[in-house]
Order: sequence, then C-alpha cells, then structure tokens
Amino acid sequence: HPEFGCGGRGDGRSLLAVLLDDLAEEDAHTEAFADLLLQCTAFDAQWQEDDEWNELTQAFLEHLRDKECAVARLGKAVAGGRLEKKLGILRRRVQGTRDAGDVEVGDEPAAPEMLSMNTRAYCPVCMAMVPEMLRCSRCRNVGYCDRAHLEEDAARHSHWCFG
Repeated sequence: HPEFGCGGRGDGRSLLAVLLDDLAEEDAHTEAFADLLLQCTAFDAQWQEDDEWNELTQAFLEHLRDKECAVARLGKAVAGGRLEKKLGILRRRVQGTRDAGDVEVGDEPAAPEMLSMNTRAYCPVCMAMVPEMLRCSRCRNVGYCDRAHLEEDAARHSHWCFG
C-alpha cells in the first residue's frame, strides 16, 4: 500500500523509516509517534481475522517487519517509563505477538487522537458540510463550519497541523 510510506525521500528512506528512526531519538514528539504506531498495529480481537481492520493491521505489520526493518530499528530505541512500555508492546507486535498488550487504561496518550474522517469536507466538531468551509490558516487542510468550531478544535488540531 502506498499509504504505508512506499516511495522514497531524497535520502532513500520512506516516511515510516524516518518515523521508526526518530523513535531512537527521544524528544517531544517521540511518544506521539509511538502512540500513532500503536494505534495502527492494534488487532481488534472482537472481530474475525478477515475483518477489514485486522487485514490492514496484518498487512501493515508485515510491511513494517519486512520492508522497513522495524525490529532492528525499534531495537535502537532506548527509553524509560511509559514510553519504554509502549515501545516494548510495539516491538512485540511487529515480531508477531498479537496479544502483546495494550497501554494500560489510565495512560494518557502523548498526543490528541487523530480524526478518522475527511476534515477537508466535514467540520471535525459537528460533522457539518458547508459550501464555504473556514480553513485552518496554517495548513489550509482542515475546514470548519464556523469560527467557534475552529477555536474549539484548536488545541487538538495544533498538535497535528503541519502548515
């Protein structure tokens, strides 16, 4: 899948390779990257193996393991505390352990949850579609139905805004 970071940058690394390499350099974004990868590698045990989410999760894990050398890259990551636990779960998932565990209830993610909807067409606060969306002035990617919703979503969006 091209969504997995296929196609290289100037240095030949994919987006996922950069993300995995960044886990070895703990900074303000490291735990957010780990949280994102944990969300993308979590099987849903309440559904069958052939469920679309579980199939995509398996394909993503295979890609991480086989194409991105994730086991070796995760082996370079050194952390302590909550991040160490998250990286351990991620490492076990990539190695094929489906029940590697989850982050304990009560562990707050390092980053606000990403939205799983098209925020170019729908207001992320109320899901309204309006003809003239009020866009984020930095990235121009997320649209809002009005200024109040732009302001309400500002804290969450500012974490993910790359404008």
